Parts: sequence; C-alpha cells; structure tokens
Amino acid sequence: MSQEWRPEEYTLDEDDPRWGICNHCKKKVFVGGKNKSDLVRHQTECEYRDG
Repeated sequence: MSQEWRPEEYTLDEDDPRWGICNHCKKKVFVGGKNKSDLVRHQTECEYRDG
C-alpha cells in the first residue's frame, strides 16, 4: 500500500485550508503538517475507503 497523499480523496476546508475533509468518511484531517503526515496516515487508516 502506498504511503503518499492522494489529493482526489480530499476536499480542502474553504474556511481554513489547513484542514481537509475526507471524501470517504467526511472527517476533518489536518493537512498542514510536515509532508501531510496526518493526511497520509488517515488515508491509510480510513475504514470507509474502498480497497
């Protein structure tokens, strides 16, 4: 499984672009960290994602 950010799986929060909304579970995830590490971790762990 790849450990990279897939931007098509997220929508940036219009009010605060440091946050992204997961398109699968609608959870807000911080995207402003180093290498988007929180986002990458969420993509790996998101239980609503197919596959």
